[in-house]
Amino acid sequence: MLFGASLGAGEPFDKLRAPSSVEGFDLKLTVEEPSGVARKAAPATGGIPLPAATFRKDQSFAVFSGGAEVPAQVLPLVVDERGFVRWLLVDLQADLAAREKKEFTLKAARRRPGRPRRSR
Repeated sequence: MLFGASLGAGEPFDKLRAPSSVEGFDLKLTVEEPSGVARKAAPATGGIPLPAATFRKDQSFAVFSGGAEVPAQVLPLVVDERGFVRWLLVDLQADLAAREKKEFTLKAARRRPGRPRRSR
């Protein structure tokens, strides 16, 4: 399944602006089950454009649902010639009822160097 992302109030991605701080970045992601079949741990993936000259290629990101961090893989997909990430690839798994939509939030994260995040 692919997911969609929105800035809120239906704003298009060309309105995406750099946050005032890296920690202030959050983006709503929506995963939808389109086929009418309940899914358990269904993979969802998508590319997310980022504002120019905002996030270095070593920036960490995290995905949240209802305030809790969920296991996800977030990787730079496109890095420009100055070392800034322009697109992210986000992969996660979601439990969805038939035709259900579930919201997640992508946030810039602070991680301590050398401390990998554990998944459940």
